[in-house]
Amino acid sequence: MAPANYFAGNLTIFFYILLFMKKRFLLPAYILISFTCFAKGYETKGNFILGVNPVSCKYDSEYETDFESVYACADITCSSDYLTAGGKFYYRLNLSDDKNDINADKTLSHKLDLKRAYLRVRPFGTNFMEISGGKLYSYYLSGNFFQLSEIYTGVSRWGKTGLGMKFETAGFTFGAALPVTESYAELENTFGAAAAFGYDFKALSKNIPLKLNSSYHYEYSYSEKQSKKTDPVVETEDINHRFSVSANYAPSVKGFFSKINTTLIYSYNAQPYLAHTTFKNVSNYAEIGDAWFFSVNHRNTFGPVDFILEGEGGKTLNCQYVPLYFGTQLLIPVTKNFAFKPRFFYYNAINLEDSERSRTTYEWYPRLWVTVNQFIISAGYDFYYRQTQSDGWKWEWSVPLYVEYKIKK
Repeated sequence: MAPANYFAGNLTIFFYILLFMKKRFLLPAYILISFTCFAKGYETKGNFILGVNPVSCKYDSEYETDFESVYACADITCSSDYLTAGGKFYYRLNLSDDKNDINADKTLSHKLDLKRAYLRVRPFGTNFMEISGGKLYSYYLSGNFFQLSEIYTGVSRWGKTGLGMKFETAGFTFGAALPVTESYAELENTFGAAAAFGYDFKALSKNIPLKLNSSYHYEYSYSEKQSKKTDPVVETEDINHRFSVSANYAPSVKGFFSKINTTLIYSYNAQPYLAHTTFKNVSNYAEIGDAWFFSVNHRNTFGPVDFILEGEGGKTLNCQYVPLYFGTQLLIPVTKNFAFKPRFFYYNAINLEDSERSRTTYEWYPRLWVTVNQFIISAGYDFYYRQTQSDGWKWEWSVPLYVEYKIKK
């Protein structure tokens, strides 16, 4: 196929997927595109995961042991020189409480989430120019993705749901993104934009393995509220400026201590990991607001052992809380196909005004790691020791098991 026709076809697909960005069209459109990715000329990467958490023990008024969940996940990326299509689907079946009757027995419930679906077009077949669109297409600063907690620290993920464009030339990276929701929003009431700039010093010399990056976010929102018709209208205008800078150092070192990759990050007016409502790692997560904080993301090998260390710490903008996070993991091989892969996490939300409102959580996740060709089997125990009151702690544990199949074509 001639390059011009090849690009034109891919560009047509790109604009069609943007046309069908609403939820009821996004899933079938992405599936249609994904089938074309397995054609000749495309490289396919990703994984399928089937997991089960057959038993967990949690504390409410007393300790209860129950079946927790079964889940399936597919995360696939298909690429050519001109086009990348990616998506992640997640199906979960679990026991949940009856929202209408808190005294009723738990019932089985399930859901299907489209976590991510995007397309990227490179008009020249290189990284010089790339146009992206979709749900969580995730442009982020180099080295800022935390592998253990699976988050982007600070505001380093400057490309989110919406549209984005990136240029790379002579070591420089320039980018801009326009967040867009999946439902209509008035531009005069809600608007956001993000930009990124970076430089890779390897463009000057291969002996300088350093990347400097920065991102800036602008957010504007306006709303009007009126409790009663006779009450005055209350107008609220909110403007936020958020930014992040980072330095990534990845020297080429051979020997016992090797594969070094270290990133240091500073974030301002950003959401710390402990404040995420998805994870709820500390019981007072809802009290933690936006903050400034420093983060570190490091990995290397000690002989055959892989080591990961990540963490962040700072202070909320209202100077009320100090959020601290620390996570580490070792991959210790025993044989070619068998290894231990323990993880340890520490979470602490320190209240500077009232120490009795501070909360801490410890997590210990030892597990076995088995690899057979393209299959990975993970089996372990996940223990939590949570502080629920100033003088009260509780244990929680679960038994997560999963099988992963890695795709590569």
